[in-house]
Amino acid sequence: MINRSKCVETLIKLLYSTIKRDILLDENTKISELLNEYITSNDWIKIIIKLELLLSINIPKETINRIELTPREFIDSISEIPMIPDAFYPEFYKIKIKQLKSL
Repeated sequence: MINRSKCVETLIKLLYSTIKRDILLDENTKISELLNEYITSNDWIKIIIKLELLLSINIPKETINRIELTPREFIDSISEIPMIPDAFYPEFYKIKIKQLKSL
């Protein structure tokens, strides 16, 4: 099971690294508030792919689209997703890197 607090911190750091302005971002900020004004849809997908690689999970599309959530709620929604088995991780990694490069 994932460490939710660490994952929330990681998601917030990924969001900050993508946002080009100084804004106050915390675990109560809704992801939808950031989209269009501070990050693009492509930026959000890149953040998701990086999170998937860091956590070794494959986040379902319906969850990715849940932008009405806060970072904490988003992490809560993915916390039960099983990790990619070690034997499959190299292939998973290749696929995710290819997706990142295509954006």
